[in-house]
Amino acid sequence: MDPSATAARLPFQARIRKSAFFNAARRHGCHSFGVYNRTYIAMGFLDPVTEYQNLLDGVVLWPAMGERQLEITGPDASRFVQLLTPRNLSAQAVGQCKYALITNARGGIVNDPICLKLAEQHYWLSAADSDIWLYAQGINAVRQMDVELRDPDVAVLQIQGPRSLELMTALFGNDVGALRYYWHANFELAGYPVVVSRTGWSNEWGYEIYLRDPAGGDAVFDLIVERGKAFELTLGVVSQIRRIEGGMLSYGADMDMRHNPFELRLGRLVELEQPLDYIGRAALAALAGQPPAQLICGLSFAGPALAGFIEPWPLQHEGETVSHVTSLAWSPRLMRNIGLAILPSRCCDPGQPMTMVTPDGNVDGVVSRLPFMERRTTRT
Repeated sequence: MDPSATAARLPFQARIRKSAFFNAARRHGCHSFGVYNRTYIAMGFLDPVTEYQNLLDGVVLWPAMGERQLEITGPDASRFVQLLTPRNLSAQAVGQCKYALITNARGGIVNDPICLKLAEQHYWLSAADSDIWLYAQGINAVRQMDVELRDPDVAVLQIQGPRSLELMTALFGNDVGALRYYWHANFELAGYPVVVSRTGWSNEWGYEIYLRDPAGGDAVFDLIVERGKAFELTLGVVSQIRRIEGGMLSYGADMDMRHNPFELRLGRLVELEQPLDYIGRAALAALAGQPPAQLICGLSFAGPALAGFIEPWPLQHEGETVSHVTSLAWSPRLMRNIGLAILPSRCCDPGQPMTMVTPDGNVDGVVSRLPFMERRTTRT
């Protein structure tokens, strides 16, 4: 593949939002940026394999600058949040996080946020790259519920890796160690209010820090870097290698509104029988009663590492084009190229042959089980 095809430059523009951590990320060596939720997002400090190894071995700081919040408040907030998702949130406690799918009338997935319940009738939907803010405004233009919908300009950092608890304890004290998986609490850092959750997009032990006042971006970032020196903290970005190893799906790449939860093997998040109504209920009930025509699957291709994956590559089975690759990375631990794709159900049995059509020629591989590697649940 011609290297010049991937050498395009993305100039900064005033109309694209800059996170509270944008300037700090540049000062600390971020060498490339992309756009996510209409916000510049860090895309690299070191090379991807080095950042991946740092995640496995120690602790890394990720400025997740495009991770924006849809804030929902008001007397009808709980009812409105439930209207958006087929997951039953009636038992969600204050301080608890829930992974939820936002569905449309046909059962298609509009977004897959983490729902944080900050207080009674106060929620954040920590959203993937989409137009969920416009979708929510449109829904309420029809439903006319008593809610306020806004983007509170919260900036997010992720601290991930087996040594993350050591650093978090140095930053927040011993109380942070009591946070259970998918729970959050209020803290203060460098004099600024933050929400800390025991979540992250890494399949490793980790935390997310939600800065509530954008004025504190530089102070918070610099303090973490300084305190992190004692734990050999490195900077990085979301590891595509590790998230594909763990079978973690990326909205906009591996799924969108054309796909329903059952095709993504996420039927556990669809609770048909619950007291409050939600958008897509009838469609999801119909889909639940029949086998999915297609399913998300893993793919494995032998080395060497494949480069130049900037658009979906077609997949062929027995000479017929059946789908395309949605995510692809070289796994140094598995010593092979691994990927994700939504395949016709007849092609989903592990071990079935699959050919990927790349600009440099065809590459033969097989369908694989997901996840390739389990989530690590130990810490230091």
